[in-house]
Amino acid sequence: MGRQYLITSGTISDAILHDEECVEVLKYKNFGLEDLAFGGGATAETDWKEASQIIWRDLQNDIGANGIVEVHQPEEYSQLHYYDDVKPKRDATQGDYYEKFRAVSDKGACTLSIEIGKMQRRDIPFHQKMWDKALNIIKEVAEKELS
Repeated sequence: MGRQYLITSGTISDAILHDEECVEVLKYKNFGLEDLAFGGGATAETDWKEASQIIWRDLQNDIGANGIVEVHQPEEYSQLHYYDDVKPKRDATQGDYYEKFRAVSDKGACTLSIEIGKMQRRDIPFHQKMWDKALNIIKEVAEKELS
């Protein structure tokens, strides 16, 4: 059975809970996102510094998304904001699409929550499928590696 997403105004919110500290779970965040969930092998090019560019490439090295790291607080919170065009002009403004990741530790457990938006309603099922897969992979890998 899939996750129950909170969908409002073109955004998706979801969370996973794991019985480990967040620092341990977050070691596996990129495994689900980069290796299997998005196109079978997407990679992120960034230094994760605030205001730095982030470019996602697929297996053929084509750009799938291009944006800016707005906020990066290691092991706690990241906020990424993307351009509508994968090859934006120098003076381009960012589009509506963003991704927010928050990790909260409480009594030895970690809740990793995501918020993705703003998107057209027609795009929500596509993104739900990818993010559901990504979060399941993150949780499974963390459980396997940390058990």
